[in-house]
Amino acid sequence: MSSNWDSVNYSACVIMPPRDLWAPFVEIKKNHMNPNIKRPPYPHITLCAPFVHPKHYKEAKNKIREALKNIEPFEICFANFELFKNNFSTTLYLAPESEVEIMKLYKELMSTLPWSMTQKQNNFEPHIGVGFFKGYKKNDAEVLQKKYQESWKPLKFNVQEIYFLRRRSQDSPWEVEEIVPLGEKELEPIFQIGENTDSSQ
Repeated sequence: MSSNWDSVNYSACVIMPPRDLWAPFVEIKKNHMNPNIKRPPYPHITLCAPFVHPKHYKEAKNKIREALKNIEPFEICFANFELFKNNFSTTLYLAPESEVEIMKLYKELMSTLPWSMTQKQNNFEPHIGVGFFKGYKKNDAEVLQKKYQESWKPLKFNVQEIYFLRRRSQDSPWEVEEIVPLGEKELEPIFQIGENTDSSQ
């Protein structure tokens, strides 16, 4: 792959559940957003961010498409709330019940990206983040983890493609710029080119 591919903060590569499954995730996330993020909340698994500059999307899609032909679409289920903790903040998130297929997808993706980009993607743990808490609110996060777990109904969806997203400004929702299907057969995409991640739609 080209060594001159540059990456930018307004570009990302993600997995997204179908929009008709967004409500339970967004209902939680909208109340516990990182205050530094003003964009509408949406559920996603970040595979790579920063990602390829949009001017390289076409080339990236062609190369990544070949790699992902080896990964057939698969189902994932989100049933359990977990916490990432460090000295300054705590993140509440939903973890997939099995990481095997996502990790295969991730490794194939990383194998096609320039070395300089893959070095930025350390300690990948697939998850859908739903809450951000400053350090002193760790106990609040643990209380909410228990509360949400008690009422949560497991959600399943099929991963049949990944999305290259772009945002136009700090406050604007992400937009789908490219879609890369999994497997040999290209299915009808769940999201469309140009569709944005405004969860209020």
